[in-house]
Amino acid sequence: MEPLRTCIVCRRVMPKKDMLRICKSSDGAVKPDYERRLPGRGAYICADCKCAERLSKSHALDRAFKMQVDSEIYERIAMALEGNNGTAGY
Repeated sequence: MEPLRTCIVCRRVMPKKDMLRICKSSDGAVKPDYERRLPGRGAYICADCKCAERLSKSHALDRAFKMQVDSEIYERIAMALEGNNGTAGY
């Protein structure tokens, strides 16, 4: 059985492989984890451009990581999802 994760924006439950993992490392750096292997706290978002747009408006990463996340991170995630036309093949 495939592992399932919940999108922090829309709360939809999907297979882990179909989602983008965003990682907060022990030094507080937040970045997309395309390989899904970086150590640290992870949050998942659907591979959907709509969720990427809502992510920045809702500041869902701020809540997930209990810290203020720079707007540049939100922009980088949106660009990563737009560049893949909403598919998980990063």
